Amino acid sequence: MSTNNYYEILNIEKNADSEQIKKAYRKLAMKWHPDKNPYNKEEAEKKFKELSEAYQVLSNPQKKEIYDSYGEEGLKNGDGDGDGHPFNSPDDIFKMFFGGGGGGFGMSPFGTSMGMGMGMGMDTRINKVEQKIVNIPLSLKELYNGSKKKITLKIKHLCTKCNGFGGLNIKSCHSCNGNGFNIINRAIGPGMIQRMQMACQTCNGQKKIAETKCSLCNGDGRNNVEKQFLLIIEPGSENDDFKLFKDEGDEKINEEKGDIVFIFKEEKHKSFIRKGNDLIYNHDITLGDSIVGAHVILEHLNGEKITSHEDNIIKQNSQTLLKNKGMPIKNRNNCYGNMYIVYNIKYPTKILSDIEKDIIRKILPVTEEL
Repeated sequence: MSTNNYYEILNIEKNADSEQIKKAYRKLAMKWHPDKNPYNKEEAEKKFKELSEAYQVLSNPQKKEIYDSYGEEGLKNGDGDGDGHPFNSPDDIFKMFFGGGGGGFGMSPFGTSMGMGMGMGMDTRINKVEQKIVNIPLSLKELYNGSKKKITLKIKHLCTKCNGFGGLNIKSCHSCNGNGFNIINRAIGPGMIQRMQMACQTCNGQKKIAETKCSLCNGDGRNNVEKQFLLIIEPGSENDDFKLFKDEGDEKINEEKGDIVFIFKEEKHKSFIRKGNDLIYNHDITLGDSIVGAHVILEHLNGEKITSHEDNIIKQNSQTLLKNKGMPIKNRNNCYGNMYIVYNIKYPTKILSDIEKDIIRKILPVTEEL
């Protein structure tokens, strides 16, 4: 079990409700799934496991109460989860949110192998076609105001001519006698034999083979069909939020239809930086402005003209707070974050004349020469 703080792992406050816990897990699990991090897999697997443990505890009211009162020591007395049961695997938790097929080798929701266990016999559950993941670039303005987008994708549907077999004149596979799998014996130690069922390599587990290649799909068993999806982007949506279209993806014979996941990707804005539900507006001012005060006029993401005046002396990186002028908080009516105007002082590059220096010395205190 991780010794990290579960709230820190999910990047949430201690008073987070169940929906906030779920949302935090979904977002981070998508980011750190090992299959999405092939070049950083060791770190991803560690973080993915920590996310799973944190979610299982904080999403369960009884476990959460024990954890809040006694920490991990209280959970350890229950052998992992507070109820006397070991933790579910990270992939099992992930599948509850995103789906994903079974099969003898197990497929992750990203469509890659999760590894095969040492059990005897073959898992008879139907595999699920690999999930299609599509990144959708969205401007900060679209995320603020909400938006609707029509996305057209090419989806692989079963060929209407060969019904997905890839050919005609269908016959029972001779390699597996129409079973779809073969029995393999493997020595695992002195006098120890492991019997395993493996998908037939000739028919790929389909139990049948075609004598002639289908001319319509060129033997693939599928054809591309254009399909349109309507995405509803709620006001306040965040980077890496997603929309799941279950069973709307690619088809493959003898497998469940795949899912499609559209992931929101926030584009950089020329004026604003988003920090959670808050907005940061970096504003350059002159040295003179920093002394006598600054007047700011800006156009908000919703088109509103916002004015702010700072009368006091402005220090480098000082801020003006504009309450409720940040991003809308998703699924909460009339709730907004804050806006911060951050000042950056631009010092003059012009060399002052002696007269100008004397004027400044009369107005501002300067260090006397020794």
